[in-house]
Amino acid sequence: MKLVVAESSMVAVRSAAKQAAEILTEAIRKKGKARLLLSAGDSLRPFFRELVNQKVSWERVEMFHVDEYVGICCDHPQSTNRFIRKEFLEIVFPGMEHLIMGFLPSEKNVENLTVAIKETPIDLAITSFAEDTVLAWNTEMPCVDEGYTVATLAPADISRQMMKGYFKNEQDTYSQVITVTSQTIMNCENIIGFNFDEKTANEQDRSLMNTMVKGLYAIVQEHKNCTVYCSDVKQYKII
Repeated sequence: MKLVVAESSMVAVRSAAKQAAEILTEAIRKKGKARLLLSAGDSLRPFFRELVNQKVSWERVEMFHVDEYVGICCDHPQSTNRFIRKEFLEIVFPGMEHLIMGFLPSEKNVENLTVAIKETPIDLAITSFAEDTVLAWNTEMPCVDEGYTVATLAPADISRQMMKGYFKNEQDTYSQVITVTSQTIMNCENIIGFNFDEKTANEQDRSLMNTMVKGLYAIVQEHKNCTVYCSDVKQYKII
C-alpha cells in the first residue's frame, strides 16, 4: 500500500482523479473496457467533481457501487444510489451501470449483482476512511466470498447516523445494508482510498476512529496496488 500526503485535500483529489483516469484508460487500452467500483458520501464529493472532468472513454466503463440501505427509496437524500446518479452517472453516462436498488428484495439484488461483479476482475475501487462513505463501519465486513451480501448494522452505526443528522430518529434509520464483501475489495486490481475526515485528526476522536476504520484498513494495507491519499499524515497515523 502506498500513502500519499498532499499539501491540501484539493491537491489530493486532483492527483487521485488523474490516477483513476490513468488506471481506467490503461484497462480500456488492454481489454477494451474498464470495470469500476464506487463508494458514495459527502467526503468523496470533491473527488467525483474532479473525476468526471477527466478524459476517459466513459462509454467503455462498467460501474458498480459498494453499498446501499435495505428498504431505502432511490430518491431518498441518504441513498447512495441517488449520490452515485447525481455525482457520476448523470454526468459521464458510462457504458454500463449496476446500481443497488434498496427498495427491491435483497435476495434479488445480491444474486444479480454478485453474478455481474464476478464476471471479470474490477480494475479500480474507490473508497474512503471517512465516516460517511462506508455505511457499516462498525459491522465486521463479511469476507466469505466475492460478491454482495446483506449486513446488519451495529448499534454504533445507527447512532452515528442520527448523530450526524442523516436521520431524525432511530425509527427513520435503516438496520441493514447490501454491501460488497471484503474479498471483493481485495480482488480489485487497484484501490484508491481517502482519509480526509477532519474529525480523524482530533485527539478526542482517535479511539472511535480506530474502531471504525480497523476493518477496512486491515483489508487494504496488504493490497499491492492500493494508494491512500490524505492531507495530513496525522490523520492516517491514528489508524
